[in-house]
Amino acid sequence: MQPDPSHWRSKESYNYLEGLPPEGLAWEFLRRNTNYQRDYNTHKTERRLRDRAELTKRWGMQFLADPRNSALDEHVYWSPKVNPAVLVITRTPDIFESKMPLDVPNHLTRKSAGHLNAVSVIGDLPFNIIFAARTRPHEPCAAVLPLDDDCLSRIEALIRFWSALHGRSLPPDTRLTSQQRRRIRLMMQALDGRSEGATYREIADAIYGATRVAIDAWKTSPLRDSTIALVRDGKAMAEGEYRQLLKHRRRR
Repeated sequence: MQPDPSHWRSKESYNYLEGLPPEGLAWEFLRRNTNYQRDYNTHKTERRLRDRAELTKRWGMQFLADPRNSALDEHVYWSPKVNPAVLVITRTPDIFESKMPLDVPNHLTRKSAGHLNAVSVIGDLPFNIIFAARTRPHEPCAAVLPLDDDCLSRIEALIRFWSALHGRSLPPDTRLTSQQRRRIRLMMQALDGRSEGATYREIADAIYGATRVAIDAWKTSPLRDSTIALVRDGKAMAEGEYRQLLKHRRRR
């Protein structure tokens, strides 16, 4: 079970990447990982909790998702350890007077050991939520924000969620710049081309255009170096660096 990369020569086939959040882009790389595909085929039923915990640690997901499905068709439940934008919700402590529950449709939730995973859709925007043990959406809720290295990212995610919940203007998701998004699209196309057995020259022709590529001798062409870098970085993303798409790159 794996994605179909046969359309790699068509730039238009990757248009859908432009509107994906970082979670969707991370999934697009992960589903191209052959080891993940093998794990999915072997453990897709996730019957044993020990197996599930191991798979969560290995891939950063609460549940395995079908690699044949794109981010448009498959919702991925990421672990909050990997994705700071996943909000952990618990019951509001008694010292507060908040009475606001969360209305999450049952068909958007999945149960796992100790907690309830949920996708809360507000308007057209999905938000990833995990309800802590003994917490339910109909109760007054509070967010858990660990004071770790990702705390600022979790706060930004909470502000976006709170704004959507109250009908406010939604702050932008700042995890990826437009330049990073453009390169991610090229990396995906280059990675698919390579997986189909294409040469670097063929990949460069598809990405940059054959006329432009032919201007310089191929062995010394800067486009050759750029194409090799796109394939290299695309492979690195699929092999684990997709996790970096979920977080801000902050200076220490």
